[in-house]
Formats: sequence, structure tokens, C-alpha cells
Amino acid sequence: MRANQTETDLNKRLINEIEYMKGNPDIITRPGSKNMSSNQDTEQIRKERNELQEENRRLVQMLKDSKKWDTYLLQRDNERLVKAVNILNYNISLENMNQDKL
Repeated sequence: MRANQTETDLNKRLINEIEYMKGNPDIITRPGSKNMSSNQDTEQIRKERNELQEENRRLVQMLKDSKKWDTYLLQRDNERLVKAVNILNYNISLENMNQDKL
């Protein structure tokens, strides 16, 4: 008797959910379909992303064409190395302070 009651409750619940979904078609809309309101937002974001990627490609190409690409890469490596040296100097100073305390 208990299993029968549970099965009946489950069937009622499923029927209620199906009826609810029929009344709200946005719930069962697949992502990327034309019925979704956020589809326009997604398309706008994709368009902006593509424009930024293209602008980045153009800028990199301009750097390469102007023979400044190597300078840019060297400057970036130099900044990375300066940062690493500063970190090492900081760690050494901390170590020296710890040695002085002992």
C-alpha cells in the first residue's frame, strides 16, 4: 500500500512539473536558440571579443612591422627579471633580519 501511494505521489508531481513547463516555454529553451533573451547579449559579447582579438592582432603586427617587437619582448623580459630580483632582495633582507634576531 505504501509503495502504491509513493508511486501515485510521484506521478502527480511529474504531471504538475510537465504542466508547469508547458506553461513556461522559456524554461525548456536550449542555450543558443533564437528564443532566448540572453542570445543577443551573447552575440554582442562575442562580437566585442572578436573585435578585440582583431585589434590585438593588428597591434602586434604593427609592432613587428615597425621593428619594435624585439624591443617590446626585451622590455617585458627585463621587467620580469627586475621583479624577480626585487623579490629575491626582499627575501634576502628578511633572512638577514631573522639572522640578526638569533
